[in-house]
Amino acid sequence: MTIYNEKLGAGFLETDGMRIEEGLYTAPLLHFQADLPDRDYTITLTSPASANVQEMELTVNGVEIQPTWVLEQQEWTCLFPFALVGTALHLHVEGSPAVLSTVEVTPIHERQRSTYPALFLIGDSTVCTYEKERAPMAGWGQMIGRFFQETIHIENPAMGGRSTRSAYREGRLNALLTDIKPGDYILIQFAHNDETPTKLDRYVTVDQYKTYLRDHYIRGVLQRQGIPVCVTSMNRRTFDKGAGTFIDSFPAYTNAMREIAEEQGLVLIDLNKKSLAYYNELGYEGTAAIFMQLKPGESPNYPDGLDDNTHFKKAGAQKMARFVAEEINKKIPALAPFIKEMDKPDSY
Repeated sequence: MTIYNEKLGAGFLETDGMRIEEGLYTAPLLHFQADLPDRDYTITLTSPASANVQEMELTVNGVEIQPTWVLEQQEWTCLFPFALVGTALHLHVEGSPAVLSTVEVTPIHERQRSTYPALFLIGDSTVCTYEKERAPMAGWGQMIGRFFQETIHIENPAMGGRSTRSAYREGRLNALLTDIKPGDYILIQFAHNDETPTKLDRYVTVDQYKTYLRDHYIRGVLQRQGIPVCVTSMNRRTFDKGAGTFIDSFPAYTNAMREIAEEQGLVLIDLNKKSLAYYNELGYEGTAAIFMQLKPGESPNYPDGLDDNTHFKKAGAQKMARFVAEEINKKIPALAPFIKEMDKPDSY
């Protein structure tokens, strides 16, 4: 390792308090840069046995890394995959102090296309899969498998409370990008948490939302020869009593997703529009049957009841999954042959 120089295109950038002694780089904050093309890499770090590696915090391009350090022959080692998208690689290590002996960045062999494409989902709590202890709550990603033949593998790493910002920062996008293969489809749905300014770890402006989608999610998928699909978020149970109709819960973010899909030439699944029409068909009282509206004693998992106008019971999640499958059947010819049970009624 060395101090960064443009000719080499790699090395440590000088930071406050940095020392270089006997091949060790030590500082409260170490910053390593490598000028590399977009692709997947294995990053391997070593540190002396005397270093307090468990207290060192690692990020790569703003993505939090939770490494597993292994002590062998008086040296700590950790390695992890990273999907580089659109910029140089910037490794930051903070500690009291941070100490590194070596940094190695090695390209991972490109993955080969599978016989059948896989379907990956990334999003928030309205998409994710719930454990049985939270039934009857369900996300549409939990139900979508019903509409596909078993030859289509479905991965659903969506997680509650996540936005484009937090799913990126926590490494959820990184894990997906290092897993997908050429020809796989990635359905991207965010908005519920992006538009919440009181939760700064999640919140993004509309412009930031579009930047995350374009420069991280979509670019990352395309670079790995995957196929991104934009999904507008279904609405909350947002009812305008004066007008007597349901309205878009987050119109600026809905329109932003539509604009990104058009700008990038991608398939758009307008789940927002579909859900709005469906809610208005049911009426305000009728939508209580699909949202997590529970009376005390109605569900053993919610003995005190629940008044939740965001999350779905199984009936609502299955209906959203059906809408998604219908749109895939219409708009993605490569996946249409694998769609099934569209003519069967939903069962709850």
